[in-house]
Amino acid sequence: MTSIERTAYPRLKRYFTSKELTEIYTPTKSEIAFAYSTSKGQSNIFNLIVLLKAFQRLGYFPKLSEIPNSIVNHIRGCLKMPTEIVLGYENNKTMYRHRVAIREYLKVNAFDKNARHLAVLAVHESAKVMDNPADLINVAIGELIKQRYELPGFNTLDRLVRRIRHLVNQKIFNFVIRGLEQEYIEYINSLLDSYPPEKRTPFNNLKQLPKRPTRNHLNDLLVHLTWLETLGNIKPFLDQITATKIQHFAAEAKVLTASEMKSITLPKRITILLCLIYSAQVQTRDNLIEMFLKKMRSIHNKAKE
Repeated sequence: MTSIERTAYPRLKRYFTSKELTEIYTPTKSEIAFAYSTSKGQSNIFNLIVLLKAFQRLGYFPKLSEIPNSIVNHIRGCLKMPTEIVLGYENNKTMYRHRVAIREYLKVNAFDKNARHLAVLAVHESAKVMDNPADLINVAIGELIKQRYELPGFNTLDRLVRRIRHLVNQKIFNFVIRGLEQEYIEYINSLLDSYPPEKRTPFNNLKQLPKRPTRNHLNDLLVHLTWLETLGNIKPFLDQITATKIQHFAAEAKVLTASEMKSITLPKRITILLCLIYSAQVQTRDNLIEMFLKKMRSIHNKAKE
């Protein structure tokens, strides 16, 4: 499950400054008038205004128990109601009626099938170019807010994003493997096999961190690049994948062991292996270029002297 802290999903803070409470949670005259025209009795009016201010901030209705006392006390003070008036509904029907009234007042629609469809379309399009679930959840949040829809629970968004992301990635994996010859697929797959006497897989060499671009490592880098280039020109196989997704797939492959890679379905296994190879080729070439530029800069400085 994606960590909610890594997304833009709105949440209430635990502590607020007096300035924040005044600027964000002070009900306006029109909001108070709306509450008095919608409900009767101090308790119901108080509940309605607290729900309204929380919804304005979050875009969804939180549990009443999740609303900090500082907000509750601030709003009670603004309404000049006695401390005996506490937050809470005796009848759930009243709470649901208040929610409907608040949506109508703010011109926001409840999360429904149409809202889900809009979120799915936005996430599906974005999943073609980005892969981080937190980023995709933010896309869904942005689309729902733009279309004036109430946000669903975070778990609902998380499940939606993971399902769509999986479908998009599976389509990518299948597309890549369909463009490969069977012989080449077997060759790439063999990188996960260990060979004597080292009992080390070529996959481990792919994952090794590039050495620092210094003169002492020049030969090692050249040997490593020569081996990487024997694995083929990977770029044409990945033409339909964005650089961001290539980096993500490569990073995913890098943290797995050879045995864990073998447990992955073949289309995904081959695709993330190709992304890892391509990233290793790019990184090694970059290191060689950096080394070359440092050496030329050193020669140039000595020539000036």
